[in-house]
Formats: sequence, C-alpha cells, structure tokens
Amino acid sequence: MDALFLFGRFLFGLLFVVSGLAGHLAGYRQLAGYAAAKKIPFAGPAVLVSGVMIILGGIGIIAGIWADLSALAIAVFLFGTAFFIHNFWTLPKDDAMARQQDMTQFQKDLALLGASLVFFAVT
Repeated sequence: MDALFLFGRFLFGLLFVVSGLAGHLAGYRQLAGYAAAKKIPFAGPAVLVSGVMIILGGIGIIAGIWADLSALAIAVFLFGTAFFIHNFWTLPKDDAMARQQDMTQFQKDLALLGASLVFFAVT
C-alpha cells in the first residue's frame, strides 16, 4: 500500500510541476493573455506567481516535504482556476463549444481540488 501511495503522490505532483513549467513559465505570454481576457487582475504576475506556486506544490507533494501545505497551495490554485478562469456560466449561451470546454475544465479542476483536499487531510 505504501508503494501505491508513493506512486499516486508522484503522479499527482508531477501534473502540477509539468503544468507550471510548460504552461505558466514556458507558455507565459499565451497564458497571461488568456488570464487578461478572463479579467484576472495583474494577469502577468498572477500567471508567474501561480506557476511557481504549483511547481513548488508539486515538488513538495512528490518529495513529501511540507506535503500538507503543498496540497493546500494546490487547492487554493485550483479553486481560483475553477471559479475565475473556467467559469463557463459567464459565457454567452450561444457559444456552446466554449461553454462545453470551460465546463469540462471546471469539472477537472473541481475533481483535482477534491483530490488535493483529500491529500491535505491524509498528510
């Protein structure tokens, strides 16, 4: 059971490390533009801060260093992205494709938020 927990911890943390590096840092311009279009205040700095936050959170979960705080940091990030980035209910009803895509991302973020809260509780 310990090996299974370690493997799950690795996979969960890896998602955020890769997302932070590839999405937030390497894809900074595109993601900052997207955040600005979603009316996120200080979109550029928010992308950088959230990228560093999820990279450190993912590393903390993988390494087991402050894993509880790492999971909580990831939960805060996911709450923000779910309700302020993927807020599909604010999109025009006639843009069914965009609403569906944002709803899918919203649901993914909620599921990962739940997983991070479980991880926080377990650690």
